[in-house]
Amino acid sequence: MINISRAMKSNRVLKSLTGLNIEKFQELTTYFELLLNEEFAKQSKSKKRQRAIGGGRRHTLQTAQEKLFFILFYVKVYPTFDMAGFIFNVNRSQTNRWTHTLLPLLEKALERRVVLPKRQIQSMEEFMKLFPEVKDIFIDATEQRVQRPKVNTKQRRLYSGKKKLIREKQL
Repeated sequence: MINISRAMKSNRVLKSLTGLNIEKFQELTTYFELLLNEEFAKQSKSKKRQRAIGGGRRHTLQTAQEKLFFILFYVKVYPTFDMAGFIFNVNRSQTNRWTHTLLPLLEKALERRVVLPKRQIQSMEEFMKLFPEVKDIFIDATEQRVQRPKVNTKQRRLYSGKKKLIREKQL
């Protein structure tokens, strides 16, 4: 497993692994820990336990700091689940579970810290209203090959009259 305490000693190393410096990482850890405790309390109330709290084997990621480090590492580096499992010395299915449980908590923590943007722009008019000083907008699109539709009405929509591959623009 990655030695988190060693990464916490160097701003450069921590920033290359998580995207945050030590100060911001510790600040985000407090928000993240509160959310983890809330989530744990919610889970413990919602379902009947087979074992007492503390029963079972010890988690690989025991502290909130380690869990935050994992999810920030995952978002920054974006390894496959196999690679993340190898690095953190667990199975790929465990890294998948961690990712799906910790990622929503990270988003909530960033929301509480008021770091995430508050808006989601749905149309060009809305964009122009929010950013009136913008003159030029470039939209990137790619063409992607698609199979020829079997239904005649759908086929007409994609057919240009030429013998060529059928492609659709993906924005």
